[in-house]
Amino acid sequence: MNSLERWARMSVRHHRLILVFWMTVFLVAGAGAGRLQGRLQPGTGELQGCPSDRTARLAGEKFSNPYHQVQVVVVDGQVDASGTRAMIAQLASTLRALPLVREVMLPDTPGVPPGLVSRDRKRQVLVVGLGTLSKRAAERSVETIRSAIAPLVQEARRSDPPIDILVTGQHALTVDLDAFSTADSSAAENRAFPLTALFLALAFGTLTAMLTPLMMGVVAIVLASAALWGLSHLLDITVFAQSV
Repeated sequence: MNSLERWARMSVRHHRLILVFWMTVFLVAGAGAGRLQGRLQPGTGELQGCPSDRTARLAGEKFSNPYHQVQVVVVDGQVDASGTRAMIAQLASTLRALPLVREVMLPDTPGVPPGLVSRDRKRQVLVVGLGTLSKRAAERSVETIRSAIAPLVQEARRSDPPIDILVTGQHALTVDLDAFSTADSSAAENRAFPLTALFLALAFGTLTAMLTPLMMGVVAIVLASAALWGLSHLLDITVFAQSV
């Protein structure tokens, strides 16, 4: 009797115990998998201790530069209109009041080169300097800034003529791409599941045969997600791990 046959006989004799064991593992793994989304790290992050990271941190610590990490806020409206000027002043004041904001660069800021206002005077850029050297912290600040200026955004869009206010730049783009990737992966899975079930039903012809590979796939995803949740306590796990 070879080892596979011994395993098979043991599984048949103790099938209830084995079923209970795997159901327990599945339930515990499901609890961890359900918490995975909150543990995944958005954005690019940093390789701690690498030469570029050390250089960036040294430059931020030794030189008094409030714009080491920045967000970019764009005001889309007639810049010279009195309503737009008032809105920009209120926007700058709101941004400066945030604890994470170190400075806000405007066209009238001393030493600022031209270019923050478009040539047609219909757009203006506010460069928001953050009080952090960390890219991860800068990426987390995107939603904080968007939430803080949301009332102003709504008010600006109701004005006549309407004014639009947008948070953009490298960090905002990274956060938006992460959100798009997560939503796109979920939508793709939701569309693929019924098609997969249909093809399996046509291939195997019976409900039991169709459900077996589907259930194995669900179990594999739950176990893999639980494993990522466990690793996330030791390592930074990117949101793109969900797409693998």
